[in-house]
Amino acid sequence: DTSYNESSATKIKLSGSSADVSGNGAALSCSTITISKAGTYVISGKSDGVQIKVDAGDSDDVHIVLDGVTITNAAINATKAGHVYLTLKDGTTNTLSDSSSNSDEDADAVIFSKGDLTINGSGTLNIDAKKNNGIKANDSLHMTGGTYKITSVGDAFNVNDELNVTGTTMTIEAEEDGVK
Repeated sequence: DTSYNESSATKIKLSGSSADVSGNGAALSCSTITISKAGTYVISGKSDGVQIKVDAGDSDDVHIVLDGVTITNAAINATKAGHVYLTLKDGTTNTLSDSSSNSDEDADAVIFSKGDLTINGSGTLNIDAKKNNGIKANDSLHMTGGTYKITSVGDAFNVNDELNVTGTTMTIEAEEDGVK
């Protein structure tokens, strides 16, 4: 389900090395936006070095909508949630890249989820993984739509439990495995 209520969603507008957060459940500290509870979060704008971190409750469903986002030198890191849904808004192009000089040992993917991750929508997602993997899910990864271009020095997809893909178009250039 790619639908969401725009008026009740928390809006995160990225700008350079900062962001403007409007709504509940997310806060900016230093260069990290932490999403701390269930809800819908619409992210737009461009940033350099602003990380999105999901640290919600064990049963919280977090819905992140990428609305024409460009994030460089950072990642989306979901360390705690019930399920993370990442929607590529229709008609948008979203570009995410990390840094090869990132010293964070946990930053082994541009998009990381410790739990189940679903990526949906019909937008475009470009990933440039300069440190290691493109997308990593410790549990399941479900991809139901979208256009992807993933360039990675590690694996394009690194999934522990199961990978389900349908209705997508992909271009993958991985120095290691396309799917592991």
